[in-house]
Amino acid sequence: MMTEWTNCCGDKGKYLGHSDIVVPFEDIKTGKKYIYTCREDYEQEGEPRVVTYNEKGEREWTAVDSIGHMHNGWIANIGPDYRKVAMAMRITRRVIDNAIVDTEPEDFYFDAVTGEPLESPLPFKGDEFMPVDFDGDGYHEFYGAGGAKKGCVVDREGKVQGFIGGDGVVRSGKIMQSASGAMPMPWKANTAKRDLHTAITGECSISWEPDTTMAAAILPAECRKINDT
Repeated sequence: MMTEWTNCCGDKGKYLGHSDIVVPFEDIKTGKKYIYTCREDYEQEGEPRVVTYNEKGEREWTAVDSIGHMHNGWIANIGPDYRKVAMAMRITRRVIDNAIVDTEPEDFYFDAVTGEPLESPLPFKGDEFMPVDFDGDGYHEFYGAGGAKKGCVVDREGKVQGFIGGDGVVRSGKIMQSASGAMPMPWKANTAKRDLHTAITGECSISWEPDTTMAAAILPAECRKINDT
């Protein structure tokens, strides 16, 4: 559980836009606390689009200069020794044939504590997934919030662990603590159809019922294809 934060206000009076992605987190090695933000609007020359603040409200590190609607982002424990990795997704709008067009989203990855830029640590597009610790082992699995694997749950190696459906609206968080540490997958079809966006509320307890006889047909073709390769 995160300890109490001191009062802080990062970039007060300097940044006048908003950030849909605001993620408080703690470095488990040092106990230092941070707030990770991705900026949507108020693009200004020389002002970064990704800013992480320390507990005093001071900039700890910044990234992605000046331009872009940072539409999505998360922090996940996926590196060695529970290394926290931050993802930020940029949508850049351009005028093409007298129309405003969103370009293909760009994903950026960083060490969440130091801000060191990273190559993609995942075998899939991070902006199409949300990190959720399904089994309570401290490492995140990923729920498909969009794209071809929407509704699937994959591990950080990209292997599909199950299909639970849902409408793709989900908060990052933690589902349950498994006594064995193993992910209780696959799930029975009736529980698989629960709406994840109402089930996940940070840390809550849900009894998912494992079903080792579940037919592979419950997985969409795209999910089955991955596991067959």
